[in-house]
Amino acid sequence: MHEFSAKPFTVTQSDDYRQWEETRWRIVNTETGEVVDDAQGYGYKTAPKAYAAFGYKQKPKRKNR
Repeated sequence: MHEFSAKPFTVTQSDDYRQWEETRWRIVNTETGEVVDDAQGYGYKTAPKAYAAFGYKQKPKRKNR
């Protein structure tokens, strides 16, 4: 069974007129180190939100009711 955990990473942007740095979160497989979910490259703002979104995406799809 795979183990997953939220790992922080830093997002930076530097333009001529503004600079910012922000910590975002992504879900990583602890066995392989592979990034499993990163919100399409943007990252999640908090670790609980990353876990919640990953859990939601892992739910089985419902067929016709």
